Amino acid sequence: MKKILLLVLAILSITLFTTQAHAETKKFSDLSTKNTHYESIMKVMNQGLMNGFSDGTFRPNDLILRRQVAVIIDKEFPQLIMNKNKMDKYRNITLLVDVSKKDNAYSSIKKMYESDLMEASYIKAEKKSYFRPNAPIKREELAVIIMKAYGVKSDFVSKMINNHEPITRAQFASIIVHAQDNMSEAHRQMYNLTIYKYLESKDVPLPKGVTDGQVLKKQQELQFKEYLKTNKISVQKGWHAMFYGKYEFSQYIQLYSERFNMTEKVFVKLINRLVETGEVYTGVVDEFNDFRLYYDFENGRLYKKEPGGI
Repeated sequence: MKKILLLVLAILSITLFTTQAHAETKKFSDLSTKNTHYESIMKVMNQGLMNGFSDGTFRPNDLILRRQVAVIIDKEFPQLIMNKNKMDKYRNITLLVDVSKKDNAYSSIKKMYESDLMEASYIKAEKKSYFRPNAPIKREELAVIIMKAYGVKSDFVSKMINNHEPITRAQFASIIVHAQDNMSEAHRQMYNLTIYKYLESKDVPLPKGVTDGQVLKKQQELQFKEYLKTNKISVQKGWHAMFYGKYEFSQYIQLYSERFNMTEKVFVKLINRLVETGEVYTGVVDEFNDFRLYYDFENGRLYKKEPGGI
């Protein structure tokens, strides 16, 4: 029985290796290994972000369309949430007259539009918006996506701003790889935030065993104030809110992880812990400074007392 099991495992290993090797060495009739973008194309192919065509071509020189970009970015960031500010009467997805619900890219386009990553042309007289899904995406449009979704603001991306030229499929592959390679750790960790996937604060579930968010808030405020009182630190009027918009998350993650003397990864884990437990957390920066954090389920903000102040 043991020999049979080992044989099965050996066969599976060979199969997996062969499959992976095939994916990594897959050739297209119109794509040479000497192509400047070859390595990038292979990388995004293996990631499942881009595909070739049934006729065995990749069509590297074809212009990439807005609809195709929407689908690819949706694959890259499936956890992206919709920006509720897009849901006013003039920006509603239902007003995109050139995108049908039957379109296989509809859900991706909806997410990109309502996540504020891609824009539509609004005609006020018609009260309608046109997404232009089959139009080639411009470099400046892609630059906005790269800066917001990946948090990349390199010289490479800056040169794309105010550039109205379209982008080929091959060029797009290299731009995506550049964005992946230059994505900051803070921006990368942003997508691990539990609260990031909820559209509104009221959608965030209360901690286990808690049934009343207002009661929890009062308890949190009392603990927060009591700790400050015992340590003879005055409390300014009002509370200090930390997060305001989802695309500012990465900036705050970087800023406060440094102030609280921890890595971005550890800081995000701490925030997720506060959302899960509802506790008021006190951490030590050094022998002279501490900090305090708690998540308010009523307004969806993280309140903090910083080292050496409030």
